[in-house]
Parts: sequence; C-alpha cells; structure tokens
Amino acid sequence: MARATLSAAFRARHPAAAAAETAFEITWRQRIDARLSVQPDLQYIVHPALAPTRDHALIVGIRLQRRF
Repeated sequence: MARATLSAAFRARHPAAAAAETAFEITWRQRIDARLSVQPDLQYIVHPALAPTRDHALIVGIRLQRRF
C-alpha cells in the first residue's frame, strides 16, 4: 500500500486538491517454465491525480517476462 501526501507549498497553490492519493496494490509473479513468467497486477486508487471530485480508479495489468 502506498500513500502520497502533499507538501504545504503545493497545498497553498492548489487548495482544491485532495489531501492524499492512496493506492492499494496486489501483485504476484508465477513462473510458467524456466524462461517464462507472468505477473498480474491489480490497483485501486483513491483520489487519483489528487482530484477529490474524480471517481476512484481500478487498474488491471499483466506483465509477461521471457528470458532468452
């Protein structure tokens, strides 16, 4: 889990910004064989881009790694 907070200088310039962006992430890597692995990733972000009026974001990704 990660949480990004704003500096006092940034908050003074952008008073409408959310206080923080919070990301929850689940990921793992599974080896398929000696040269191939797959790594799914799921992220849920509260106040993406520090915008309090935006909906929360759900991001799904996958990484494939092949060794030669």
